[in-house]
Amino acid sequence: MNNKAYKKIYSLHIAIGLLVSFNFFLLSVSGLILLFKEELSSQHQVSSKDYSSWEKMVPTVLSEVKQKYPELFPLALFQDEKNKNIIKIRLGTEPETRLRDSVKLNYNVETLSFGESAKKEHGFFVWLLELHRELFLGFYGKLYVGFIGLLYVFLLISGFVIYGRFMKNRRFGDIRNVLKFKLADLHKYFGVTSFAWALLVGFTGALLAFNSLIIKYFQASTLNQLASKYENSKSQDINLASLSQLIKQVQDKIVDAKITFISFPSSEFGVEGNFVFLLEKIWLNREQASHVVVGDPQLGAIKEIVEIPFYLKALVLSQPLHFGDFGGLPLKLVWFFFALMSLFVMLMGIGSYYIKNKKKKSSGEVLKSLKGLSVERSVYARPLIFVGLTSVGVVGALFKTGLLFYFSLFVMSLPLLYIVGKARTRV
Repeated sequence: MNNKAYKKIYSLHIAIGLLVSFNFFLLSVSGLILLFKEELSSQHQVSSKDYSSWEKMVPTVLSEVKQKYPELFPLALFQDEKNKNIIKIRLGTEPETRLRDSVKLNYNVETLSFGESAKKEHGFFVWLLELHRELFLGFYGKLYVGFIGLLYVFLLISGFVIYGRFMKNRRFGDIRNVLKFKLADLHKYFGVTSFAWALLVGFTGALLAFNSLIIKYFQASTLNQLASKYENSKSQDINLASLSQLIKQVQDKIVDAKITFISFPSSEFGVEGNFVFLLEKIWLNREQASHVVVGDPQLGAIKEIVEIPFYLKALVLSQPLHFGDFGGLPLKLVWFFFALMSLFVMLMGIGSYYIKNKKKKSSGEVLKSLKGLSVERSVYARPLIFVGLTSVGVVGALFKTGLLFYFSLFVMSLPLLYIVGKARTRV
């Protein structure tokens, strides 16, 4: 990389770092608290049984819905993620077919009775999640948070590049005693150590922030293509016997998968004259969206099976990777210390900038002193080892199988343990 390009990257790194610092502080602190939401609150799964075969109850539920609400028509059915006893039902009224504005019902498969939909939750953690997710600005707030996430990813990559120039002919982890240099050295040291973890969390956070746009794209591409293909299909009354037969065919056709969402022909996510089923499969010990199935509501026959696009699978996988909630308390503690380190990197970077600025040593002078330096592979030796350890640890932890999980946690924690060991050595 020539000096001109490097100067631009260096200047952008400083400018963008200062720009996102306050937002990053809010997102980091709120994320640290949300990480232990289950441990700090009394919110737990209330399901007494795991009704994994909830779809067998669909004909019964629809029959009761038709008797109780004859003026309404079904839009969608799906199982509650938190309470497996509950089947959520969305009913429409002419001409409204959007789920957001539908009539919402819950059906309890234990008591075989309808209940009101859960009221909107309130409290500290709900407030904090809204802050973390959208800064209280709704849809546009999520877009803004996603944009901050992308800027953060740029900061990480540009910082990794800058690190090589500054560490020329220096040992990894060298910390100078002068305050302005000490803060800068700590900023680089902790930055490259937590680089892989921060890149993972930053990128998955941006994906989650853009989830509405990603789902809209899926609707506009995959679902609309299916809708166009079957636009001449005639909408007919739902035959409950054929629906039961269709559900069984879907389960037999795609083994090891479960139906998680049923969309009716009249729904905004539906296909004219047909049912749409969303299926999930177990991958890396987690349920992941796998297929979309189009079925005839009268004949009870499958018309088409479409695999879920990769970007939607990535979106679903981003949730556990971002929040670190797929491995219980041990994994959350690893996420906690990495998050603290990232927050420390930001604070040291700001402190270093303002001390240098106060002493009137501009970034241009720093760049001038670096002119002509080249990056050696050895400069990145340990940082790349840390990247590898963190990556292998995260992937291994996803499998969540016995000793492999705890070994993965240990591997992932090695960069943290290295820093602790070096700190003790200096003392």
